[in-house]
Amino acid sequence: MKQAPKAAHRNNIHLGQFDRHRRVGMGKRGRPTKNGLQPAWMLFRCFLVLHAYNEARSSPLKHSSAVTEAVAIVKKTWPDMPISETEVKRILAKFQPKGIPVAVKVRKASDSPLRPAVCQVMGVPEGSKMKTTYIFGFGPRPQYPRINAPTSAQELAASCFSVAQIDFLGPKQC
Repeated sequence: MKQAPKAAHRNNIHLGQFDRHRRVGMGKRGRPTKNGLQPAWMLFRCFLVLHAYNEARSSPLKHSSAVTEAVAIVKKTWPDMPISETEVKRILAKFQPKGIPVAVKVRKASDSPLRPAVCQVMGVPEGSKMKTTYIFGFGPRPQYPRINAPTSAQELAASCFSVAQIDFLGPKQC
């Protein structure tokens, strides 16, 4: 004789492929994890952004202008690469964080022609130039002073004196 199925207790519902604590036979839901792996072009983009931003800041540009300039340089160098000002700020926060004295430094290799010995070893004509090469490493975090900050102690003393003088003479004239 066939038995009637037992009524499922409300805490122990049997749902076929599902186990009580995890799903059996199916992967996790949501976006798959990459375990921190990123394509090589993203690392190149980071180095290009760091170089462009630091070059822009070494000329007298403020932070926001240097971020915009970094985006423009990346788009000029590699037009198909996705980049935005927000992404530049993320890269700066990751590779040159505030409060950390050591940061990733990126510089462009010189554009001078290759030495004759190197040309012979590589089998290229003499006077050939290298492709654009970036050298990266660790170094002290760059410090950029404010654009409108007084540059010398005399300017600082003069600005403090003039402010104090105005404050002191103001009430007497009234």
